[in-house]
Parts: sequence; C-alpha cells; structure tokens
Amino acid sequence: MYNSLVQADGLVGASVVAAVVAAVVAAVVASVVAAVVAAVVVVVVAAVVAAVVAAVVASVVAAVVAAVVASVVAAVVAAVVAAVVASVVAAVVAAVVASVVASVAAVVGGLDIGV
Repeated sequence: MYNSLVQADGLVGASVVAAVVAAVVAAVVASVVAAVVAAVVVVVVAAVVAAVVAAVVASVVAAVVAAVVASVVAAVVAAVVAAVVASVVAAVVAAVVASVVASVAAVVGGLDIGV
C-alpha cells in the first residue's frame, strides 16, 4: 500500500509540475504575442501618421504655391495693364494738345493783327 501511495503522490506531483509549466509557457507566449502585436500596431500607426502628415504638408505647400503664383500673376498683369493705360493716355493727351496747339496757331496765323 505504501508503494502505491508513493506512486500516486509522484503522479500528483508530476501533474502539478506539468500544470505549472503549462501555465508559465502560456503566460510567456501570451506576453510575447502581446509585445509583437503592440510593436506592429506602433509601426502601422507611425506609418499612417507619417502618410497623413506628408499628404497634409503636400496639400498646404501646393496651396501656398498656387496662392503665390496667383498673386505674382495678378501683380504682373496689373503692372502691364497700368503701363499700357498710361501709355495710351499719354499718347491721347499728346495728340489732343498737339491738335489744340495747331488749331490755335492756325487761328492766330490767320488773324491780321497788323503788327
């Protein structure tokens, strides 16, 4: 009987050890899996954030460049229009003045002042 008790005690001890080893292995595996999943999530989130930031920066740069180009084009067009208008106005004023001077000269030249 003693022999069978020792054998039974040995079997109980072995099953306890096996249960503890299984629990430790399960805990280690769960910890490793959790660490790997956390690392993958961090990498994926970082990649998504980098892509979003790059898209936003590209959009902002494109908008700024478009605004600057539009402003420069508007300024150049305004300067060209102002120069053309000033040139046309100067030409018209010169023609009117020349015509008035010629008319006055003709009138004065046609007068018999008797000088």
